[in-house]
Amino acid sequence: MFSYIAAVDHGNQYAYIQQDLTGNVINFLASRVVVFFIFFLTNGRIKKQQLYYEQIQQSGRLKITGQLAAAVAHEIRNPLTVMK
Repeated sequence: MFSYIAAVDHGNQYAYIQQDLTGNVINFLASRVVVFFIFFLTNGRIKKQQLYYEQIQQSGRLKITGQLAAAVAHEIRNPLTVMK
């Protein structure tokens, strides 16, 4: 769009952009860079949260497995104690 304004339009329709074309181009590019960095940082945080969520799920599975092993050991040990 900026090249159209500079080469074809010569500021007839978009005079406010033609007055400071360089500043507007720099402003446009800077806003794109800021949006990219926001996306980059947000994407990193989302990946970390997914990793933490998976770790929490894994620890929950290990907790349930430990409780099940304790219950099985108790059920096996209890009749053996009675038989002694």
